Amino acid sequence: MSAEIARFRESPTETPSLPRSYRIGGVELRRSLYYVIFSWFFGAFWMFSTTGATVTELAKYMGANDLTFGYLAAAGFLGSIFQIIGSVYTQSTGRVKRIILWCGTSQRALYIPLALLPWIFPAFHGAMAIVVVVFLASALGNVGGPPWVLWMARLVPQRVRGKYFSRRSRVGIVVSALTAILVGVLLDATHDSWLDHWLGFISRQVHLPPLILVISGIFLVAAFAGMTEIQCYHRVEEIIAEPAGGGAMRSTFLAPLFDGPFLLYLLYSSVYTFAVTFSGTFVWVMVLDLLSVRSGQSWFFVHPYLAACAMIMLATNIGQIASYAVWGRLIDRLGCKPVIFVASSMQTLTWLAFIFMSRDTLYLGFLGCFFGGVFASALEIANFNMILAFTHKGGSGYQAMAAVFINIAGLLAGLCAGVFAYWMGRNAIHVHLCGHIFSRYNVLFLMAAGIKCIGDYVILPWVQDSPAKPIRFAIRYIMGNAFEMLNSQFFAPLRSVVINEGFRPWRRFK
Repeated sequence: MSAEIARFRESPTETPSLPRSYRIGGVELRRSLYYVIFSWFFGAFWMFSTTGATVTELAKYMGANDLTFGYLAAAGFLGSIFQIIGSVYTQSTGRVKRIILWCGTSQRALYIPLALLPWIFPAFHGAMAIVVVVFLASALGNVGGPPWVLWMARLVPQRVRGKYFSRRSRVGIVVSALTAILVGVLLDATHDSWLDHWLGFISRQVHLPPLILVISGIFLVAAFAGMTEIQCYHRVEEIIAEPAGGGAMRSTFLAPLFDGPFLLYLLYSSVYTFAVTFSGTFVWVMVLDLLSVRSGQSWFFVHPYLAACAMIMLATNIGQIASYAVWGRLIDRLGCKPVIFVASSMQTLTWLAFIFMSRDTLYLGFLGCFFGGVFASALEIANFNMILAFTHKGGSGYQAMAAVFINIAGLLAGLCAGVFAYWMGRNAIHVHLCGHIFSRYNVLFLMAAGIKCIGDYVILPWVQDSPAKPIRFAIRYIMGNAFEMLNSQFFAPLRSVVINEGFRPWRRFK
């Protein structure tokens, strides 16, 4: 493990609300922190291989339209209502491990029947079955959501939370990047003659295209990888708290509704989630549609799936992994609120790439995803730390209430985006502005940018984050130290390798 975590080999976790007998330290703490990160290697592969191009192409094969994709986006958020079950169980028993193991394993196992759906339903039928399976998987995952967050709040020492979770996120980003390349290569290979030689016989026997056979195989492998992730938590120590009584449980879930600072943050997070979901529902559909016609010798159209995965996943991951360490230190120094303000404002500007992206300007998608990943990493860490702070203060009820309301916003955004895109597509409506033709997907990004600006400039300034620096100070600090941060993260390591030591990669093998 890292040196920061090793410093706590003899230190208990900083959780004042727990009795001393329920704290851990030393070898148990280091082993638990190690397995939380190690398990994410398998979990990240499961997560990123079952989203994006794979599920989009599977849904298209089974007859999904714009409205169905809206339902598919909403189904993931609808399962958030089951977070209440996880919170009630945690508060009534004080335990978190058992429910995470059962629900997490069941959620991952549901991707086995999802892989078998095209074998059951004929082509262009059964798209709603995907929506049902995604909803059930989301429900099971959300049951274990509040217990997992509370477990991490008890387990990870507060002084290293920013660095620890940024490191865990970077592990997921590396796996996500490799998964994007692997999935893109496998999907593109279904159009090559050499793979058709191997899969052609099976494809003709089961009456399924080679593309769907490969997607089914990816889902099966991902399901077992996801179950492996959950089984790694057997090696993580459970920190048990005193069970709460009936009155304490009621106060746990009612207290967040009367907490003014929490409600303001909840309002901002809901608006942000609505905007991001409203624009992101059709990202994969839009990019794959632009790449669907294999015309010319351009690399984009010769390898459409690899190009889509490289654009949406790989470019985003490169931006995230290049900036996680910087944002983690800035959050520890400046607080969460100012970092959220700066990163969210800049993220909105990156959406211009998708607003103006067309078949002739696909490079804008790479730029938008790269810089979007840079600022998304800051928002991910900052929002997670905000939720951890509220959870540490008031228990898992804060996590449950936040998840319920934020996911309701995502649910409404998915439905609204699906209905709006379906209406524009059915009536063949295109927007002409300044000599540019905007498709229905471009218009979704334009509308979402306006909604997001309301959250950033109207609601966020009222959100309270007591240990945070003022937003103006944070802006001046980030702008004044931008070159120094770039130098420490990129230029200095590059000079040490290329100039000082010389670029001789074979030297290490002598």
